[in-house]
Amino acid sequence: MKTKLLFLLIFVQIATSQGQSIQINQITSTAVTTGINVNLLVTTFNGAGYLSHSYTVTGNTIDLTVCYWFNLTLPVYQINNDFLIDVSNTESYVINVHIFNSSSQTVCDNYSTGPTATTNYLENENFKESITNYSIFPNPSNGTFELRGDESLVKQVKIYDELGRLIKQLDDRKKNIDLSELQEGIYIVKIETDNGNLNQKLIIKK
Repeated sequence: MKTKLLFLLIFVQIATSQGQSIQINQITSTAVTTGINVNLLVTTFNGAGYLSHSYTVTGNTIDLTVCYWFNLTLPVYQINNDFLIDVSNTESYVINVHIFNSSSQTVCDNYSTGPTATTNYLENENFKESITNYSIFPNPSNGTFELRGDESLVKQVKIYDELGRLIKQLDDRKKNIDLSELQEGIYIVKIETDNGNLNQKLIIKK
């Protein structure tokens, strides 16, 4: 009986450990009109979902904390999120990413500490030039807007919601974009160009 109980406890500990396991795969930082966008790609084991995030900026160091909920019933999959860091200038930064796990799916309870990773953001003249050359008008918009800039350099336009979920993908180089079917809210327009990938915040208000 004691042997079976010990085996059961070990099994539960292993399952719980796997359920909380999150691996950071990639951190990509790019310039946007309001500062820096940090794209975080993670792999979760036995199920998880994005819950919340926060960040602090101290000098040229950015500390980004991201919290994920977990359970033991979902399969292994990847989560891709964009986090906007509001900074007054786009000089060089060190970006530290800290992962926390939550047993609650509503409020992050910091159940356990996950992995950490560090990346560098370096000021890029091509990004600065591209930000000047591309804009969304009008913004806020009722869902229909114009992408102002050299559309011949645009490879693809992707629309994400606030949780980093891909909503729509436009493979053709359209100057006028119609997203009137989307609900009111804040969206991220990712513009892939020959000079790099740019993220613009779009507010839909009807």
